[in-house]
Amino acid sequence: CNLTEIEIMTAWLRKSMMAVGSAACCVGIWSITPSQKKIFTAEQLAKYDGTNGNPVYLSCKGVVYEVSPQHYGPTGTYHFLAGKDATIPLALMDDSGRGCNEDWRQLSPADQQVVNEWEERFKTKYRVVGGLVPPWHQQGN
Repeated sequence: CNLTEIEIMTAWLRKSMMAVGSAACCVGIWSITPSQKKIFTAEQLAKYDGTNGNPVYLSCKGVVYEVSPQHYGPTGTYHFLAGKDATIPLALMDDSGRGCNEDWRQLSPADQQVVNEWEERFKTKYRVVGGLVPPWHQQGN
């Protein structure tokens, strides 16, 4: 992160915690270390869908992972998740792409458990490249 990104992220985190009374909406962001570099907006993340020579990234609970182009790239089965926050589709096991980049704080406890299992898989299998400012915060919600 450069200084500007850190300042933006700090301000966003303070606003988020004041708005919801906890860090629930940004749990994943807290796990990002400075060496993991980048804080993405949804617009920035969208560029990392495996097209135009870009790597394939997706976000799960605010953590951005570099995922396999074989599975998530343009010809992959899960391309609909590439370049997006995939928390809700992963939680609901929904292969339509509905719920990408949407507010996942209201998932049921059972759905949260499912996405937690996905998160553990991503942590062990893929490299963390950064964090995602939740799209619903970028929209002023």
